[in-house]
Amino acid sequence: MTPRTEIAMILLAGAVAAVSSFFLTIHFSGRGTQTASSSAKSAVREYAPIAVRIMNECVDKNGASACAQSAARLIESVSKAESGEIDQVVKSKANIYIFHQSAIAFVAEGCSGGFLDSDLIVVNVYPQVRTDLPKESLKSGFEVLGFKPSDRGVKVGNVCVASQNLPSYPLARILVGQYNRAGNKPGFVWKEMLAVGG
Repeated sequence: MTPRTEIAMILLAGAVAAVSSFFLTIHFSGRGTQTASSSAKSAVREYAPIAVRIMNECVDKNGASACAQSAARLIESVSKAESGEIDQVVKSKANIYIFHQSAIAFVAEGCSGGFLDSDLIVVNVYPQVRTDLPKESLKSGFEVLGFKPSDRGVKVGNVCVASQNLPSYPLARILVGQYNRAGNKPGFVWKEMLAVGG
């Protein structure tokens, strides 16, 4: 192992420790969703590009190292963020972060690999104005942005991270979930409809 690799591993370990502490101390109320005040939303712009980079770099299999580094940065960022700096945090089967309606990230703590091995992560986005949808999505009323975690996710220590860029048009809702198409009974392992329009 090269000195550079050793340093990277130390940084990743620190990020994992930080996010574990974050998940143990943050509390959720109501349905588990916290929405930022408008005055705090600008701070989240720092984190949205990181989530988008994870998506882009994980698609490129040759970018596995860069993907892991971006994932570690995202984990560290959200672990230090105040609740008001992120548009929404949803405590579900995976912890879901929505960054200023520009990206969505899934952070699964204590990940054994099952999250990354799942068949499909569903991200169906519903616009505030239906005509904002691409032509092929007008009939259904939502745009499908699902992906395979193995293509766009990465495991950092015991934490799995995957992310997806979101459309530029204003959103009303996002259906997220984990879907398995294989086996005798294909269907959702879990799903949740998130209200994001404000």
